[in-house]
Amino acid sequence: PAFSARAWRGGNMPEAGEASVMGKRSVALAFSGGGARAYVNVLGFLAGLHEQDLLGNVRYLGGISGGTWGTAAFTYQQVTSDIGKFLGKVEQPADLSLDGLAEMDPLCGRGWAAGDLLSIGTAALLNGTVDNLAQAWVYGVQAVYLDPAGIPSDKYFTWSTDTLNDILSRNPSLSADDFILPASYVTALPVWGTTLYGPAKGAPYNDANDVHNWTLVETSPLGVGIFASSDVTFGDETVHLGGFVEPFAAAGPGPDSGVASDDSDALLDVPVPDEPLSLALVAGSSSYASGTALEASATEANAMRSLYWSPDVSSPSSATAEYFFADGGSTVNDNVHTFLQRGVEEIVLFVDTSAPLQPAEDYDPYVDNPPTSEQVDYCFAAMFGILVSDVSSFDKSVYDLTQEQVFSSEDWPSVVSQMQEAQATGKGIVTRIALQTVANDAWGIPEGQDVTVTFVYTTRAMVWEAQLSADLQDLVVPEDDPEDPSSLTEKEPFYHFPHYATTPGGVNASQANLLADLNGWIVEQNVATFRLALE
Repeated sequence: PAFSARAWRGGNMPEAGEASVMGKRSVALAFSGGGARAYVNVLGFLAGLHEQDLLGNVRYLGGISGGTWGTAAFTYQQVTSDIGKFLGKVEQPADLSLDGLAEMDPLCGRGWAAGDLLSIGTAALLNGTVDNLAQAWVYGVQAVYLDPAGIPSDKYFTWSTDTLNDILSRNPSLSADDFILPASYVTALPVWGTTLYGPAKGAPYNDANDVHNWTLVETSPLGVGIFASSDVTFGDETVHLGGFVEPFAAAGPGPDSGVASDDSDALLDVPVPDEPLSLALVAGSSSYASGTALEASATEANAMRSLYWSPDVSSPSSATAEYFFADGGSTVNDNVHTFLQRGVEEIVLFVDTSAPLQPAEDYDPYVDNPPTSEQVDYCFAAMFGILVSDVSSFDKSVYDLTQEQVFSSEDWPSVVSQMQEAQATGKGIVTRIALQTVANDAWGIPEGQDVTVTFVYTTRAMVWEAQLSADLQDLVVPEDDPEDPSSLTEKEPFYHFPHYATTPGGVNASQANLLADLNGWIVEQNVATFRLALE
């Protein structure tokens, strides 16, 4: 049996013909990875933007790793049609209390970050429900972030009633019950990223026998694949990667014929995959942080694996192979590159990080070059071609920081300085800056592309803290150097707030509510900047 599935050659956007997407402004929200902390940050910032009525014009909603958890749950949750109930109300700092923070509506997605993903996945592995660590991870992601959202693990997903009806008209063996659709309030197309590590045959690929040749696979409700077509060498084998296929036909064998070289897209007869490409597999692979380390260590039994093929090639069936996949953050920790490939003109980048930005008195970006990882987030710095001086050898093995540059290093000091100026106001780091790209051949991004980026970087906010009750201030404001925004509290339950540790879960109601409320408040305090970007 075969599905009739639409496919696109590399360089063509699956959403290009969708008026519901392309009719929006050329604006994208990009949420970085960061585990459960990033998941909560997504909901907090979206709550703030929703309460300011700023989500309606957004074309794209991007997520990597924990950012994928948040954006996937937001897009496809089935438990409430009330966006405010799902995101939670942004409470003012003066109204917060310890007792109130501990309360959580069961329909509010903030509460789901409390789940113990590792314990759930480990139990499933030990009792034989799953066979390896990769499957245990996907099982845990489904249990913690998708099950509470009413998102099933055995259904296809698509963008709209129109795209569903189009699929069904071509595939009478499928029915509407086989698919899940976005929540009724969703207007922005989500795009998620996963690292394609390389073919299973010939692995491992590490610095001992090859440089990192990882590639970001994008998944949206309209297409799965790689935007920029290229020939990539893994060890002794060179393969062609590029193009998209509708998600319901992905993760299985390729068709006999691909999209012709003189066509942008085509309908292909694709063999039916053994299992649906579920949102659990998308969110699980996008966040499988141990993937590159395990796969580089030749621990193939625990690799995240799937069949993969490229619509660009003349005979995808011959080119189909099993590939290893891992956390999208191993390639790039946000979707800025994805949106630059699409020519997006306005990007709001939410940099979720456990690394505070040091203030100007401690870090001078014009002098301290390169910076250290204690001064700024090193994945963020790599976007400007800045490689921090103290990245560990392990981090270098699991993150590819060498192919991330899309902005000039000459712009770095000015960008950081403006962020530090925003930080000094005590109202969060939100700053909007016009930039031009530098050429990045690996991503197919040209030199001189104009884009305006609003940088939103995790930080303490002194004005917000000053309005908290005395008992909350005692727990949130650090005893040492309280006026230094890079100084963090050592007290539980808010240890290192708002830069909680990067974990797969275990963020309780009080921790999640406090973080989400801070981020929603930051949107309110910087609403003029957000309006410039989003209206």
